[in-house]
Amino acid sequence: MALAFPVANFGQQSWHAIQFDAGAGFAHNPMQSTAPASTRSSVASLKSWGHESLGRNSLQWRGTLDREVYAGQPAANQFRSDISIGLRRTLSENVESGIEVNGFRGTTWERSLRFREEWCAFAAGHWSGRWWMALRNDGRTGRIYVEKHAWNYASNLGFDRGEFKVGAEFRLPILTRVRGQVHLNKIGQRRTHHFADLVVVLDHQELQFHNWTLREGPVGYGIDVRSAASTDAGEGWQGFRLWTQTAGTVCLEIAEHRGLRGGVDVGWMHRVDAVRGTYNQDRALIGVWVAGAHAAWAGSLRCTWNGVHNSGQSVYSEAGWDAYRYNHAVCEGRLERTIRRDIGGFVSGGFQFWRSNALPIGWYQRSDWTAGWMRCGLVWQASTASRWERHHALKRRMAFE
Repeated sequence: MALAFPVANFGQQSWHAIQFDAGAGFAHNPMQSTAPASTRSSVASLKSWGHESLGRNSLQWRGTLDREVYAGQPAANQFRSDISIGLRRTLSENVESGIEVNGFRGTTWERSLRFREEWCAFAAGHWSGRWWMALRNDGRTGRIYVEKHAWNYASNLGFDRGEFKVGAEFRLPILTRVRGQVHLNKIGQRRTHHFADLVVVLDHQELQFHNWTLREGPVGYGIDVRSAASTDAGEGWQGFRLWTQTAGTVCLEIAEHRGLRGGVDVGWMHRVDAVRGTYNQDRALIGVWVAGAHAAWAGSLRCTWNGVHNSGQSVYSEAGWDAYRYNHAVCEGRLERTIRRDIGGFVSGGFQFWRSNALPIGWYQRSDWTAGWMRCGLVWQASTASRWERHHALKRRMAFE
């Protein structure tokens, strides 16, 4: 067999890993409500991921099982299972293509758009499929992709929907000049250094909601908002609601230097509610992230700010009736340290704040709130790499990093 298929045997590469971590800590306002409460929290997570390569084909996969428990607040407890599989094939020296499938079942923390815009833990299922093709030339990369999603909710307040998305991504390397050294042979010396990548992402998405009545959700802008809630658009007809979302993001991803890397994201999204206009929205996004690792340490930190303007919804603010606006900021991080061989420790935490121009009155909960959490615990990690490679790795590998 080795003589008959020498190329296949030589080109085969595989690596698979599994990780279990558990920890405990505290959480402030896990329900993300305007009546905050603090509680103890615990989490247990099982993660696995890896890749298998054979010739021009590469299979990548990852799976997760998570369980979060909050003492005294069972409505905030969460359980999630998620698996993703992707197949990539090299078509030529400069062309790659692939497909990805993803399945999710468990708790998703979202705003309830029907009747009351509160944050709720929904029992949901989700699947998605994606096809993509990438072209590379002299360090530059262009990618196009098509995605299909389907969401279903077990709760009566959920909102089943189908999604279709098309997009393109362009990646341009930013190189800095490197001067040659004097008194040395300059043949073969590097003249440029890869400083960063400039990434531009454009996409268009359509969302079809199932079995919504036309009068559900908040009413449009106007002084007669309460009377409009019962008379607006139809007598409870069942039908579809269609949203279209167009978004663009510009990212600067700094290349790794001395074990550290980072980036900055700036984006904009425009949404059109094609049925009623109630959920028309413009959203600005700014994100900053940094990650790093060496032999014993690994960590990551990401902060994101969203500024949202809903032109189709009215709230009563300090200046009277006004279009609904809010700011939502999220900052989360994790730090891991190797203790002995495959055992390590971790500290993780997060912080959120929500600020809107609405006064805490009315039948929609849109007032200000703040939430945060912090945990510490132990991590066990193993892989198909040899024991010597695991115990003498140059960098600690975080899950999905």
